[in-house]
Amino acid sequence: MLRRAGYRILKSDGTMDFCVHKTPLTPANYSELTRLTSVVYDLQPTGIAYGVAEANHESIHAELSAQQLRFDSLFADEGDPVDCSCDCLLGLTCRVTNFLSAVSAFLDQTGHAAKRKMGAESNAYDEWTSARRNLYEERFSYRLLYQLRHYVQHYALPVSNIIVEGTRPEIGSNMVYEIGIRLQRDILLNGGFNWKHARTGIQSQPSEFDLLPLIDEHMNSIGILCRQYLENFRDGISECERYLDAFHRSYAVPKNAQAVVFVGESLNSDTPPGRQESIPVSQFRRIKTLLESLPSR
Repeated sequence: MLRRAGYRILKSDGTMDFCVHKTPLTPANYSELTRLTSVVYDLQPTGIAYGVAEANHESIHAELSAQQLRFDSLFADEGDPVDCSCDCLLGLTCRVTNFLSAVSAFLDQTGHAAKRKMGAESNAYDEWTSARRNLYEERFSYRLLYQLRHYVQHYALPVSNIIVEGTRPEIGSNMVYEIGIRLQRDILLNGGFNWKHARTGIQSQPSEFDLLPLIDEHMNSIGILCRQYLENFRDGISECERYLDAFHRSYAVPKNAQAVVFVGESLNSDTPPGRQESIPVSQFRRIKTLLESLPSR
């Protein structure tokens, strides 16, 4: 199979500039390319799973901001405060439920990936599971939200109540509202659900406590575990980066171009080969950016 390195530039008018180098890639060249860039495809599912959890975390804050704006304009719009409260509860329940599911998916998927790629008996896998266990033991937020996902699935909604508090900054000014997502301690404890190791922490909470700080801390825990997992592939990431840099230099790939491997012959000099295999430069940058942005604690 004829394979040649090159690049393509997609243009705003729908056309494409391209360059196909004449010298074919040898089987050894192509094998090296696939081997050194394979780390990108190995880590991409974990990056996506983390991104889903992060996007759902951000959506909770976005929903709070949107609902707060709605309450702030309530009297000017002659709105119904009860109707607004119902919509607020619905929207936040949706966002929190999605977040809990996304975090659970990340933990399960990353745990299985770590076991497969590192080996169940490896020190790296043991360190990752130990980090997860330590966060569970150290943080009430981890224990609570880990069980809250099961509670949502089998018992009740993840939000006991929302609190809407309005203040008037000065006489004659409009009300400014603040919204809180609350859990009610006694409803959680007396509903028949087995909270396991989270029960003691719930018992120590006030009768009604704020869920949002616990959600934020739990997202931090997920970031710590994602970093711990990705760090095990740091050597492969560095090796891939060096290879991609060398590839771009060797084939003079412009900054605005996408490096590709063209497969087969062209029909004519004005048309590139129909089959093109993208080299995962963009995916690599995403993984590296993610790794650098994740918390260590």
